[in-house]
Formats: sequence, structure tokens, C-alpha cells
Amino acid sequence: MLGLHLITVTKWRTRAATDWTAYLQARAADRRTRRSGPEAATAVVNPDSGTPPGG
Repeated sequence: MLGLHLITVTKWRTRAATDWTAYLQARAADRRTRRSGPEAATAVVNPDSGTPPGG
């Protein structure tokens, strides 16, 4: 339909279907840091797993 190869479409779909929770948590922490300074970002999130380090 769009002229994309089947393998490309499959890989894109796999990557696009990932969990966005870690990204959203990191973005929220970044926004808190920008508003109030580094002390406002209390939670550190591992972007690969979406959990705090060691958790």
C-alpha cells in the first residue's frame, strides 16, 4: 500500500509497539527538573525497563 517492504513494516511495527511508560516518566522528571531545579526530580528511571535502578 505504501510501497514499504514487508520486513521494514514488520520491524517498524515491533519497535512502535514498545511500552511508552519509561519515556513518559523520564519526560515528566525532566519537566520537574526544568521547573524547579535538579532537586525536584526525585525519581531516577531506567529508560530501558521503566523502573528505578536496582528495582
